[in-house]
Amino acid sequence: MVRRSLIVVLILLFLVSSGASVALGGPPEKPKGICAGAAEVIITPDTDFVSATGVNDDLYARCVAINWKDTYAILVSVDLLGVSLEDTVIPIRNAVEEAYGIDGDYVLVGSSHTHASSVDVVGVYLGSTNPYIVNQYKPQLLEKIVDLIGVALDDMREVSVHVGSVQVDGMTFNRRYYPQEGPTDDELTVLRFADSEDETVATLVNFACHPVITMTGTLVSADYVGFLREQLEDEFGGVGIYFNGAQGNINPYMYIKYSSPYAPGDLEMYEAAEEYGHTLAEYAIQALESGKILKNLPLEVAKVEVDLPVQNPGFLYLISKGLMQRELIPYDGGYALKAEVSGLKMGPIMMLSVPGELFSETSLSLKEQMPRYGMVLGLTTEELGYIIPPEQWAPGSGEVGESMSLGVQTAPILVDALEQVIEELD
Repeated sequence: MVRRSLIVVLILLFLVSSGASVALGGPPEKPKGICAGAAEVIITPDTDFVSATGVNDDLYARCVAINWKDTYAILVSVDLLGVSLEDTVIPIRNAVEEAYGIDGDYVLVGSSHTHASSVDVVGVYLGSTNPYIVNQYKPQLLEKIVDLIGVALDDMREVSVHVGSVQVDGMTFNRRYYPQEGPTDDELTVLRFADSEDETVATLVNFACHPVITMTGTLVSADYVGFLREQLEDEFGGVGIYFNGAQGNINPYMYIKYSSPYAPGDLEMYEAAEEYGHTLAEYAIQALESGKILKNLPLEVAKVEVDLPVQNPGFLYLISKGLMQRELIPYDGGYALKAEVSGLKMGPIMMLSVPGELFSETSLSLKEQMPRYGMVLGLTTEELGYIIPPEQWAPGSGEVGESMSLGVQTAPILVDALEQVIEELD
């Protein structure tokens, strides 16, 4: 017995000295930091059943799934005007929990808000009356997103997080102040999730600007967002993902307040969108070059639910007619709807989800309370219209916003909830 043990030891010593790997059994070592996986799927509508006459570039749903220990955060961005919490995000969460056995509370679906999708799955803009959208497109969209998340989960691997931010000059303006200069959140923040071989899993960009360059055209387009992602994928590989920021009062530089410079048949708008997207991609590349590489990060999450008064009769009408799928609850002699804000924190990186179109002034104030790399994920979990600071509330002034807002109380309630999330994560 002693001789046999001695032989085994000598064999192991030989294998180690020769560079061979030796499996000694036992459970594999658990990752110390963030794991991530990513995937994408085309969600372009059939143009035989929507208003578009054709497709300039495809629409996508893109996902990065993040895990640390038993905490999951799944970020899905779709090239649509908006999504709804109750009949889009919650069904997706429930299906994810059932299909994959993970907590779906932090499945966050955000929209890029492209105005050239020809699809409205919320009912705020076009109304949910198109039978193709209601009976075919929307159910297929939910199924595609659930499958997409499964692919991203299968792709999960331990990653380092490359992070950077940069100020973007001359690309946007505050349309509520035009022609004077108003406050703009010009910070572009980018995350690159890279595995142990430095292969890119996903690159996520956060920047605030309305994707309206192609809105006067007749072709389906993801606008500048699609071209930005395409450039990032050419540069880094992996999956490019875009989350819009506080773009409620922010337009691209070539606009004149709310007006596009492009006539409906002018194909130059698509070239302009491509140039705009590629320019933002160059800023993102620059940000990463001067950024940081973070390893072994933890992941923290927090959520606050709120009741938002529905003071806008237009929203009440859409909901009462079933054109907008939201449940109203009694509130202070009127009605409200339930909404949520969420936060994710990975070391010096923090993301806040906002269920609508936040104004830049509010974003700048929130970022002062956030860590070094603060990101506002606008239109995420749903599109509840404009979130207007009370001091700017001006119905009848000719501004776009008040008619597409729940009411003057929306911004203060959401800001208070977002500050609670920041405090909890700190």
